[in-house]
Amino acid sequence: MKVLHVLNELRPSGAEIMLRIAAPFFRENGVECEILATGDSVGPYASVLEAAGYRVHHIPFARSPAFFMAVARFAKRSGFDLVHLHSERGFIGYVLAARMAGLRRLVRTVHNNFNFGGWLRMRRGFERRLAERMGVRFIAIAPGVEQTERRLYGTSPLLIPNWFDSAHFHPVTPEARMVARAAFGIRDDEYVMVSVGNCSVVKNHTALIEALARCTEFPWRYLHVGLEEPGAPERALAERLGIADRIRFIGAVDDVRPILHAADLYVMPSRFEGFSIATLEAFAVGLPALLTDVPGLADIRQYLEGVSYCEPSVDGIATALQPLLQKGAGLDDGRADRSAAIHQAFGAKRGVIAYSALYAQVMTKTAGSSPERGDLVLERGVPVVPERQDTMQSGAKRDHKN
Repeated sequence: MKVLHVLNELRPSGAEIMLRIAAPFFRENGVECEILATGDSVGPYASVLEAAGYRVHHIPFARSPAFFMAVARFAKRSGFDLVHLHSERGFIGYVLAARMAGLRRLVRTVHNNFNFGGWLRMRRGFERRLAERMGVRFIAIAPGVEQTERRLYGTSPLLIPNWFDSAHFHPVTPEARMVARAAFGIRDDEYVMVSVGNCSVVKNHTALIEALARCTEFPWRYLHVGLEEPGAPERALAERLGIADRIRFIGAVDDVRPILHAADLYVMPSRFEGFSIATLEAFAVGLPALLTDVPGLADIRQYLEGVSYCEPSVDGIATALQPLLQKGAGLDDGRADRSAAIHQAFGAKRGVIAYSALYAQVMTKTAGSSPERGDLVLERGVPVVPERQDTMQSGAKRDHKN
């Protein structure tokens, strides 16, 4: 089975990271994947995906029928059995061009809570329902995303949650914690918070920085992981508030584990999320977390107990931080249980098996018919695929020969 994944510019974000993690598991399941980048440039993460074994192609996006037809002709000419769309931008254009080119096997993953309003909501709802009627199979990456798609747009997506690199993240040991804190020059009494995510209005880091400025009576340190915006406004805010010496802007990193190992708390103050892989990684290391009670983060409740939540405001974050800072620095006793729960629910192999089974279902459906869930079973929103991998692979091969 040969699958083309269509994305925007390739950056170290959700879909790209999951594809990197998934590469060996897709190969195990007989699925050969390639990637088409459609940004103005191919993107900084392209080399990472190529190192993982993907062949990466590039056709710059343009709002014209010629662009969409070029993508469709490329997919057909290259012999792809199925096209997997990851982009919200221009989605219906890809679908219509694919049908005109004779490509009928399309899957679309919705990677965020797209809570559009007004005319845009009506248009996107019409486009989604039209695409579903044309045989496109929709996937939601979190329960909240699934509910948004059903409630606002009238589609019936299958829930296959995001996954993380379950072979790479495990509970931090006292020795690893000590080494990591020493590397950052952190004192034993300092309470260390870490956030992981590129700066944007949605990530809401400014509210966290303003909240921390209200908690200067405590010995804390904040490690900020992720690319900064042009002009570094968050760094400038920390300077104005007089807390720049307590915040370390680390930038993008290849391996976030040492930073998580140094921390006492993972913080994600976002205004909304799709379903945060960075949060899964923090829990897999065993960290407690303070999350905002918003779509995409509130979903964690059904998988993990004992997560602290707050409103995505300066007041809400500051109020929630106070008791955590008062508790002081130290390894949390619940880290092993948290890690085990996340590994159970969001291991990479489990998610890839679910996608591979879905691809096989789409492959074997009559063109234009409405796909059904078939043998995919959900337990608390997590796909459980019965013992059918051999059948899935052989069925896909038979269809390919036909």
